[in-house]
Formats: sequence, C-alpha cells, structure tokens
Amino acid sequence: MTVDTTEVVNMIRKGDKIGVLVYLHNGGDPNARNHMGWTLLHLACMEGQTSVVEVLLDSGASANSCTTDMSTPLHRACLHGYKTIAELLIKKNAYINAQVR
Repeated sequence: MTVDTTEVVNMIRKGDKIGVLVYLHNGGDPNARNHMGWTLLHLACMEGQTSVVEVLLDSGASANSCTTDMSTPLHRACLHGYKTIAELLIKKNAYINAQVR
C-alpha cells in the first residue's frame, strides 16, 4: 500500500497512529515537509496527537526541524498548550531556546 503525504496529514489530524506507522513502514519520510517547511511532527504537535508524536520521534523525525519562519515542533506544542508533547520533545533534545522570526 502506498500512502501519499495528503493521506498521512489526514491520518495525523485524526490521530491515526496505525496509519502513520504503515506510512513509515512503507518508506514514508518522517521528516517530510511542505513548501513552508512544516514537517509531519509540526502538524502532530499542533494537533495535540501525542501518540503520533511518539511514533514520529521514534521513527527519526527531527525534534528541531524549522519552518521558514524558524518555528519548531516545540513552538507548536507550547503555542497550543500541549505540555505532554512539549515534554516529549524536550526529552528528545528539542532546542528550548529556538526563536521564531
């Protein structure tokens, strides 16, 4: 089964951890990004999908990836009030002093 990026974005929004695992198992890039530099991890953090964040981090997603405005997944988690996700990112060495432009 081939899963395209649009499908995996929808899976992340729904919290479909199994679907994301299938995407990754079939060669999906855990660090895939859009034209603004948003990664799957940025989206999972913004959506508050803790189990998906764990899957992405365990699959090699960078906790320090930056968008074009230098926003990190940690920024997204904090901005949306997801403390547990912020703590997960920090445990994976997310840079806590990153600044958005």
